Amino acid sequence: MKPVESGVVIKQPFELCVAYLSDLGNDVEWRREWVAAEKTSEGHAGVGARYRLTTEVLGRPATTVYEAIAYEPNRVAAWRAASGPLPLTFSWTFEGVEGGTRVSMRYEMEMRALVRLAAPLLARMGRRQLEGRGAGLEAEGLNERR
Repeated sequence: MKPVESGVVIKQPFELCVAYLSDLGNDVEWRREWVAAEKTSEGHAGVGARYRLTTEVLGRPATTVYEAIAYEPNRVAAWRAASGPLPLTFSWTFEGVEGGTRVSMRYEMEMRALVRLAAPLLARMGRRQLEGRGAGLEAEGLNERR
């Protein structure tokens, strides 16, 4: 399937955005589909790091394990679904801009009938969540964690 790409400028400092979004454990704070997220591997967020994210489908937990497949500090972070219902690969590219951080997103999914139909919807959802909440970076209290 053709990759879906999008981008948004988050009005928060570059280093904060990169650190926050490079840790999928934070996704539960800003992506409403996840009810739990945890890092399951040792060490930093670089290549090979694994995260388990859980959602609910028809009242039952559904878990996806993502593995970092690319990581360039302060530049790129990318993951693939190592297990779970969606055969998804996605990446974030970061760029410092005046007044914040530009985050470019790229999603790729394997060609399956259901995925083919859902791809545009999933891409729109991801973009709206980033735009609407600033990827959680504008959440009250986050600045106190710096």
